[in-house]
Amino acid sequence: MSFHHRVTQSFTEFYSFDFKLIKLCETLCYSVVNSFITHQ
Repeated sequence: MSFHHRVTQSFTEFYSFDFKLIKLCETLCYSVVNSFITHQ
């Protein structure tokens, strides 16, 4: 029970971190593309 909870918690934290990373990349890509289009 305790072990399972710990695994679930770490998995959730990892997934949350992964999600933030993806959002960060999307934001970065969007701003780069946006500035590229604007400078055309």
